[in-house]
Amino acid sequence: MLFLSGCSYPEINPFGDEKGEYVDKGEGIESGLSPMIDPTTEPGVMPYQPFGNVLGNDWELVFSDEFNGEEVDLKKWNIDESTKTRGPRPRLGINSWFWKPENVYQKDCDLVLEVHKTGADVMTNGSINSSNKFMTKFGYLECRVKIGDASKLTHTAFWLQGPNMGNVNGTGADGAEIDIFESCHTHEQVQVNIHYDGYADAHRSQGWRYSTPGIHRDYQVWGLLWTDKYLKIYYNGILKHTFTDPKVIPLTHEFLWLSNGASFGEELPDNGFKAFELGKLTETRFDYVRVWRYNSIAPLQPWSNLVKNGGFDNNTSNWTCSPADKTAIDTSPNGAEEGKVYYRELTMSGNTMQLTTPDSEVELSQDVNVTPGKKYSFSFVGRIRDAIGKSEPGQNTTGKKLKGQIFSIDGSEAVSSEPICTVETQSSEDIFMSSLIPQHN
Repeated sequence: MLFLSGCSYPEINPFGDEKGEYVDKGEGIESGLSPMIDPTTEPGVMPYQPFGNVLGNDWELVFSDEFNGEEVDLKKWNIDESTKTRGPRPRLGINSWFWKPENVYQKDCDLVLEVHKTGADVMTNGSINSSNKFMTKFGYLECRVKIGDASKLTHTAFWLQGPNMGNVNGTGADGAEIDIFESCHTHEQVQVNIHYDGYADAHRSQGWRYSTPGIHRDYQVWGLLWTDKYLKIYYNGILKHTFTDPKVIPLTHEFLWLSNGASFGEELPDNGFKAFELGKLTETRFDYVRVWRYNSIAPLQPWSNLVKNGGFDNNTSNWTCSPADKTAIDTSPNGAEEGKVYYRELTMSGNTMQLTTPDSEVELSQDVNVTPGKKYSFSFVGRIRDAIGKSEPGQNTTGKKLKGQIFSIDGSEAVSSEPICTVETQSSEDIFMSSLIPQHN
């Protein structure tokens, strides 16, 4: 029997009938010799998987840039130059901002995108994209990046764009803007947004916020697993959110985009831009960008003896809550109304299971079948906290624990009095916890 509150293994599903495609605009280049692959990329490199072989290893690298050269590789990238202002942020005191080529360069094995204040209400930024040079459809996309200082009213973004995103037909299947992350907040949280049907009156979008511990301190790794069935967002190897609505899943080729720009976080100060002196404000540093396609159309199922728990992604039917009056599951993503208690759906996307009172205790349990004599590992990723963002000392998390345990059940369905495996945390940041389950018949 499994007792757990807060997380699950990422569920890996089939790609369907396609394993992923890419378009390399280099003429006369044979497969495997593409100039889209950086010669300094480590041979055989796989997606970043610090918590086990979650994504498998049957991947073919089709694009990479380690940014080790002296100049931006123009075979892969276009350097953006805005001819008119992009979306103003008047509340912040930024009435115009532009992408400028002079803000883009490579240094110390990084792509550097600078942010400047060039006028009382004018910001300039850096951006590159792979339009008409490299496009991809399905697969796994990854970057390692140190974001710009969000307190300087700028956000960093790793995203995709489809050439036909402007088509208005009620779906993004023919092209969408996929913002894998936008670092628009000064706290440890970012947004993923998917836009389709253009940017005018017909514009539609879906978005989510997810926690990103450590984002403001150093380089971090983001990933997107893209199939014809879902989009899965990863942060430092941890699954953060899954989109399954067919309207937001592109089924066509899209190009890469790396940028920073004027920010839009609601917690940023009104007219905050006025406080800054003219000149450089901050910079974004991309360490690498890599794209893989899956080598097989077989299901992505890297574990041979994984016992799945049914997942917390839109499926809680396999779990039993005790006591039932202490918690509940609510799928509303839009926050609480005054006077009403909300309990968010258990997912890997930064939401939480909330308790009705600070001293409440609750258990989620599930029976799983295992094969006698086989060895299994038990792991989960979770945090204990009061609300969105990092919990602070002295709040209700003090003395609280997030605990996962395994109990055995014998043939008469009697549950063991003591757990055979326990992992727990009091951390206010996402922590990966695992333990080897002893052989138990």
